[in-house]
Order: sequence, then structure tokens, then C-alpha cells
Amino acid sequence: EQQLEEGWASSLLWKSVIVILCALWASNFPAAKLVMAEPGVDSGLYALTRFGIAALALLPGAIHSVKRGDIDLETAKGAVVCGSWVAFGYLGQTVGLLTTTAS
Repeated sequence: EQQLEEGWASSLLWKSVIVILCALWASNFPAAKLVMAEPGVDSGLYALTRFGIAALALLPGAIHSVKRGDIDLETAKGAVVCGSWVAFGYLGQTVGLLTTTAS
């Protein structure tokens, strides 16, 4: 019975995490619109700042993983290329948000 209760609590925890992540992800577009409404902030600056902060936050862990041998250097390079494409895609989305109206 205790194992059943633990499984239920764990399931509820992960479902809650997913709901929170979805809410954070969905808040991305209104937040981008609000930030870019500020004077002097354009989509390029916003994307550069956002992905620059993310890269700096992840860099120590990535370097540590390469040094420990958890991932090889080629995988790390591939991750940088993939992340760059994601950043460019986000930049395109952001430009699209600025140039279209809600329907």
C-alpha cells in the first residue's frame, strides 16, 4: 500500500512539473512581446541576450562533462550547432510576432 501511495505521489509530482513547464513555455510569447515593446530593444538583441544567458548558464556543465568524458568534443560541437539553429529559429519566430497581428 505504501508503494502505491509513493507511486501516486511521484506521478502527481511529474504531472505538476509538466504543467508548470507548459505554462512557462506558453508565457514566452507574451513576455517577448512585452520586452520588445521597450524602447531600444529589437528582436535581435532580445534573442542574443536570451540565448547568450542560456549558453553561459550551461557552459560550465558542458565543459565539466567533456573533461569527465561523459560526452566527447564532437557531441559538444554538435550541440552548439544545434543550439545555434534553435536560436535562429527563435529569432525568426520573434520577428514574425512583431510583424503580424493576432487573429
